[in-house]
Amino acid sequence: MSDRQEYIIGRVEAGSGSTVSLAKIMEELNTNPQAEIVRVQGPEDNPSLLVALLTPEDAQQLQAQYQGQLIVEKNLPLQPF
Repeated sequence: MSDRQEYIIGRVEAGSGSTVSLAKIMEELNTNPQAEIVRVQGPEDNPSLLVALLTPEDAQQLQAQYQGQLIVEKNLPLQPF
């Protein structure tokens, strides 16, 4: 599982037709033995942001499955200007 990387998972803002719940995404990730939720921002029954260890393939699949509803991006360190 050394090929896992941290990804930030968030909902596309309201008004875009997004109906997916991040609590549902958490449930899905918890059934994947290769995924690990690292951080949850907000209440667990209605989180606003997730950080998870995923394989690039799992991240791509999640993005494709919820296209237009989720943003799945690598959690890269911020660099000063």
